[in-house]
Amino acid sequence: MTIPLTLTLSASHENISLLAPFVSSFCDQHAVSAHDKGLLVLALEELTANVINHASLEDTGAHQIEIQLYLENNAVISLFTDDSDPFNLLSLPAPELDLPVEQRRVGGLGIHLVREIMDQVLYKRDKGCNHITLIKHLEQNETA
Repeated sequence: MTIPLTLTLSASHENISLLAPFVSSFCDQHAVSAHDKGLLVLALEELTANVINHASLEDTGAHQIEIQLYLENNAVISLFTDDSDPFNLLSLPAPELDLPVEQRRVGGLGIHLVREIMDQVLYKRDKGCNHITLIKHLEQNETA
C-alpha cells in the first residue's frame, strides 16, 4: 500500500475544480494511465456533486468531504467520506435505460455511471459519515 494522498474540502460547486488536479497529481506520481485517471476524476466529481446537490444543510456550514487515494494490489483505492445525511448509493436501483426518456425515473444517472466505471464500489455509514470506497484495477504495465 502506498502512502495515501488526501484532499479535504467543503462541499461547494467551486471546489469541484480541485478534484482533477488532485487526482492527476496522484496518477502522474504512480504512472496510472490517462484513461483510468479520467475515470477516477469523473467518479469523484459525480460523488462530490451528489453531496452538494442533494445533502441537506440543517447546520450553518457546508458539508465536509475527504478523499484519500492510494495504491494497493495493483488498484487505485479512493476513499470518499462526507458528513451529509445517510445515503447508500448501492441501494439506488439502476436506471431503466431501455425506457423512453419521458418514462424514466428522474436522477440516478451519475451514481449509475460511478458504479459502472469502477470495478468495485463499497458503502458504509460510520460515526455520522458516509464512507464510499471506489476500487479501480490497473493493468500490470500501468503502475511504476
